[in-house]
Amino acid sequence: MGFLLKRAFFTPLSKIPGPFLNSVSNLPLCYYTVCGNYHTYTISLHAKYGSIVRIGYNQISLANGSELRRVLATHFPKGKVYETNVLPEQTTFTTTNPELNKTRRRQMGNTYSMDNMRTMEDTILEYGVLTLIGCWDAEIEKGAAVNCFCGFSGLAFDIIGVLIYGKSFDVLRLNNMTIIDNIHKLMVLSSIVTILPVLGRFTWLFKDLSAARYQLLNMAHMAIMQRKDNMCEKAVFSPHADILQKLVDARSPGDGQTLSYNTMIAEINMLLAAATDTTSNALSCPAASGLFLRSVPTEGAILCGQYQILSTAEICLSLAASHRDPTVWPNPNVFDPE
Repeated sequence: MGFLLKRAFFTPLSKIPGPFLNSVSNLPLCYYTVCGNYHTYTISLHAKYGSIVRIGYNQISLANGSELRRVLATHFPKGKVYETNVLPEQTTFTTTNPELNKTRRRQMGNTYSMDNMRTMEDTILEYGVLTLIGCWDAEIEKGAAVNCFCGFSGLAFDIIGVLIYGKSFDVLRLNNMTIIDNIHKLMVLSSIVTILPVLGRFTWLFKDLSAARYQLLNMAHMAIMQRKDNMCEKAVFSPHADILQKLVDARSPGDGQTLSYNTMIAEINMLLAAATDTTSNALSCPAASGLFLRSVPTEGAILCGQYQILSTAEICLSLAASHRDPTVWPNPNVFDPE
């Protein structure tokens, strides 16, 4: 009891507003994260308590625009949550190791360049925008309602499929939902392991989620094998501009080191999960909704000019809540393109 009272009333975070239960336990945060409702949960908390909210005994959620920029632009490293992973290896986007990040960026630097993306522009239009317009026109001709969210989600997956593998997943054209279901299950499994890292050794307990993970990893493995086989048959192979080809061709500038199979598989699946989620959300809802966790520097930090945050705390960046700041957006939930 004394331990809980200390958490609630006798730490620097005690001055930060929020529900009492959050000051003594992470259970609400865990529950809403695993259920996939983290963003709606934090939006409601920020609407009630303001731009900084205590969401766990050692976690705060931040939605103040200027403070978000400061945290992202200065020495607030990625949180420990990034170290838990359901992929074979850490990726360019998840690693907390600066040296590994530098190595990956040297190996894959031009993969995400604008010049490389421009080479895919016609393909993106063909399999994304034009396909979506065609599908919506067909629905309208039948007198059916158009589901914008599902349309944008399908568009995101088909475009990402083309960018990564050089071919569409045909979510829009054939209503093939397999890849969407598998990515969703992978993200649920990742949330579970993030909240309870010990379960990372026992993912087999979640048979359906683990099966989806296996299918995604195997799809990437088979695509890499097929691409390398095609490259060996130079008479029939034509160069690709997709990300898979960039990963296969990637070399370290210094020693010419290539990426391992596990590295490529991890990078591909991280891109699938992260890119499809953020793209579909951005198209259908004007805010990023993921969990962006940052650690506090060893010297601590002062946020919003008054709250002392110790290095043992973690900061969750609620971009979704910041995009609904009433001081910036008078009617944040109203579609107003003007």
